[in-house]
Amino acid sequence: MRLKLIQNKNQDEVEVQIIYSEMNNTVKTLIDKIKTSQSKLIGYRDNEKMVIKAEEILYIESVDKKTFLYCNNAVYQSQLKLYQVREVLKNLNFAQISKSCILNIDMLISIRPLANSRMEAVIISGERLNVNRKFIPQIKEMLKKERADINETDY
Repeated sequence: MRLKLIQNKNQDEVEVQIIYSEMNNTVKTLIDKIKTSQSKLIGYRDNEKMVIKAEEILYIESVDKKTFLYCNNAVYQSQLKLYQVREVLKNLNFAQISKSCILNIDMLISIRPLANSRMEAVIISGERLNVNRKFIPQIKEMLKKERADINETDY
């Protein structure tokens, strides 16, 4: 893969072109990463409205019918329901891991089995999240895709 950067001072906005011979996991991942960097959610903290980039979110959790966006250094409340957030992030690298939690797969460090066919996900903040067995196939599929992307990348 080659990366070509061109500065044009007359350009109003960033333009990204991906030129490829065939659609593969590497191309799909690049597209997902670009989309993630453009996706934003609104969060509230201390009566302040904040714009939060999807790529900054570690996970999203619903507690007592309220939705929270967990980032590295802050927690924000969203006015959206969990299913609405899931819809906004559906084409990005986010996966539902329980009835009340959506995980940013890019923030995942490790995953290990627990009792009762459940798993535990460890994210970059050191937090541990339970993955319910109903959602394990989706996580495995996303991780398989990530592994395929790594194998396809030229170093």
